[in-house]
Amino acid sequence: MPEFKSWPELSAAVATADILAETELDDLDSVYLGQPYCLKVSGNLLRNLDELSDSIKMIQLSGRRAYVTTPIIPESKDFDSVEAIVSRAAAFGADAVEIHDAGVLRWTRKNFPDLPVHLSSFLNIYQPETAIFYKDMGVTRIVPANELLESEVELIKEQVERIEFAVPVHGSLPLGMAYSCLLRRNLPGEEMDPCRQQCAEVHDLDMGDWKMRCVGTSLVSADDFSMIEFMPALISKGFDGFRLETHFDEAERISEIANIYRNALVEMASRGDYPANDLKRHLQEVCGDLSNGWRYGLSGKDYISSLDEDPFMAAKKAMDKS
Repeated sequence: MPEFKSWPELSAAVATADILAETELDDLDSVYLGQPYCLKVSGNLLRNLDELSDSIKMIQLSGRRAYVTTPIIPESKDFDSVEAIVSRAAAFGADAVEIHDAGVLRWTRKNFPDLPVHLSSFLNIYQPETAIFYKDMGVTRIVPANELLESEVELIKEQVERIEFAVPVHGSLPLGMAYSCLLRRNLPGEEMDPCRQQCAEVHDLDMGDWKMRCVGTSLVSADDFSMIEFMPALISKGFDGFRLETHFDEAERISEIANIYRNALVEMASRGDYPANDLKRHLQEVCGDLSNGWRYGLSGKDYISSLDEDPFMAAKKAMDKS
């Protein structure tokens, strides 16, 4: 087993107060509150600020950190809502706000300079200079772009000091964003269909081996992204946060996924043999098929295992076969 520089914070995303109330928090260190993909999602904590305040207090009373996310694509007409969200987070002592937009970052740093800021992968951090730019703006934690190879993420981390790095280890990762809902179909010149919470249903898109999921404003990976087999290597690099991207999941599924990843951390703490295959099998029982290929130079639909050989060699062989 590798030497561990530090133990990462395990976080999950929770969209609504109802989901939060039913989620087992024991296996989590922190929670990102709110559904950033669309403010119209029923029960979205970003639209229910009193419930957001109560949720912050509830999480902190449980001994965990409460983070508040913000809309991914805020248009000008949304900015009053964004200001209200950040102001409420600051007023009720949220441990940080998560920001996806440069304008929101500028406004937040100007008006709440003492409020810690986390940046998501939507801020397009592809190389060290971008990370340094955001660090100089006072950002406390960043998530490098999801499309980067594992080696590229590690390079940024090695070259940028005095800022926290978090990485997704599980969940539905976005393949793109749109401000208008893709599920509210319309023809040219016609009004869009009303929002009927179509995103609450599963809308999978299958094209041969490709499988994506439409969640309204985004296409996300239909197969959950997972780095469960590579957790020891990630911890040995000293990443500060492991993210469960569970924005679209209900409480039971969030709780089960969090428990599996907590068990993985416990196994590593015991310094015994890391049961990668058993953990992966358990995860598949909950989530079905998994993917992680783009971390190793393949498309997002592929899964590379740590058990076969060097992951980049496995990816090269897979490419040679295709």
